[in-house]
Amino acid sequence: MTCWRGLRRVAGLVSLCACASLPGHADDGDSPAAVLRLDPASTRVLFMRVNLTVGELYLVEDAVEGTYSIDVPLRSSRSENGVLSMALERSFASYAASGGKLRGEGWSEQHPEEQRLIECRLTPDPGSNRHGEALFSVDTGSRVLHFTARYTVLGAAADGDCP
Repeated sequence: MTCWRGLRRVAGLVSLCACASLPGHADDGDSPAAVLRLDPASTRVLFMRVNLTVGELYLVEDAVEGTYSIDVPLRSSRSENGVLSMALERSFASYAASGGKLRGEGWSEQHPEEQRLIECRLTPDPGSNRHGEALFSVDTGSRVLHFTARYTVLGAAADGDCP
């Protein structure tokens, strides 16, 4: 039963992200607002480079949700795409102002029966609530990958107008 619930959530998140990123998509007030953009990042596992790309993260109820892609150029069978959801313990504006740790889950399209544990620690630049550094960790089941990326807080979230 849990597998079906996870698959339904994955399908919902994929359609949410796909619709919100369409060119010319009008913001009708019901669409979630993008609140965070992470720059592409990379790390190494032994001698192999591993790349992480996270799409824009959207504020959906009490969580931020979006898509991710892990690319392993030398072993493409280890590459994956998926969706992620990280719960908010307080308002997103407070994360933008003072930083903090977001924890959540990811669901891989290649392995939908497996959940990925995801953690993102935001550290704002001194004097800025719009830019900073994100330490992003993904537990793939076989190892934990750690990435360091720059991030940008988007729109009203940086001004404290975001819940």
